[in-house]
Order: sequence, then structure tokens, then C-alpha cells
Amino acid sequence: MATGNQIVVPPVHGIVVTTKATDTIDSLAAKYQVDSQAIIDYNRLRTADVAAGTTIVIPGGVGGAFPPPPPLYQILRGGSPSGYQYKVVGCCLGPYVNNKFPVGWCTYYVATKRNVTWNGDAGYWYANASAQGYPVGPTPKVGAIMVTWESWAGHVSYVEAVNADGSWIVSEMNWVAFDVIDERTIKPGQLGQKLVGFIY
Repeated sequence: MATGNQIVVPPVHGIVVTTKATDTIDSLAAKYQVDSQAIIDYNRLRTADVAAGTTIVIPGGVGGAFPPPPPLYQILRGGSPSGYQYKVVGCCLGPYVNNKFPVGWCTYYVATKRNVTWNGDAGYWYANASAQGYPVGPTPKVGAIMVTWESWAGHVSYVEAVNADGSWIVSEMNWVAFDVIDERTIKPGQLGQKLVGFIY
């Protein structure tokens, strides 16, 4: 999407498409999971033939899913999570699985572990939680939420343990891969200026 692009919003629930030379009503119906007659009727087509470049509405059409975003380490470290001790774990979500954040993202995972009452991208959780009266600070504690600027939208993790050497272990989602949970050990100072702090 670029500045000046036109956005077309269908007048009903569905999808607006501009047909290609290879498109037919039947192929569009199959692609967008609707009945071909519904396309003909809604667009008042006289025949099932459609010329290339025709803008038509697919009532009730369902588009394909957006591809998952790249995991954070691919964005930040050129495709390698080196520098951190980590492991992929098979489970587990916390008790708050029906939260308001989109599944697969770091915010969703952490919001299953804690009852998150604020909104916003991960990087703003520290300020948003503080504004609601939650205590915050620079020290990792078990059960705290770690907030970082490890991506343009920020990142959040759940502190599982604090080690005797000052390092701490977090569990998180979308660091190794989208919708994948991992545990990562972080050493003091390792995150540098990217560490925002902890929500207690």
C-alpha cells in the first residue's frame, strides 16, 4: 500500500476483485469459497463470461490468510538466534487463552500467562501497564513481564526463573518462529538499550 492508492470497500461482506484474463466465474467462486450463481446474481451479469479488467463483488467471499510474520531473530539478527541460549518447548499456554490479542504473537502468549488489562503493541506495554497502576521496574522477577524493543513493534516475554548469576529465563512466542513457544536465557546487559523493563 502506497500513498495515493485507492482502497475499495465492498458494499456487503465479501471481496472486491478485478478480473484477469484467466478468471472465470467458476474459478472465482472456487477460489473465494462461494456459489458461482451468487456472483452472477449480485453483479447482475447476463452470462457467466467475464471480461478481463472487470471489477466485481464476491458476496461472502473469503480471502486467503496473511502469511505469518518472520520471527524476531530473523528480523534482528539476519536469520540466526546466535548469542542466546534457547530451546523450543512443546507447551504451554497459560489459563487466559481467550484474551484480546491475536494468536501467534508474543502479546497473545504473554496474555495467556497473565491477566493483561491494557492494550497496545508490545513495546508500549510497560507504559500502558504503569498508567493503570501496575508496578514496573528494571529488575527481573519470576512472574514478571519483560518488555523490550527487539522489533519495531516491541516484544514481550514472561519471566519463568531468575538464576543465581543474575541471568533470567523467559518463555515467549514468535521469537524462534511464529506461533512457536521457546525458552530463552538472557544475561545481564545482553539486551542493552533494547530492554525497557519489567511489569510486576
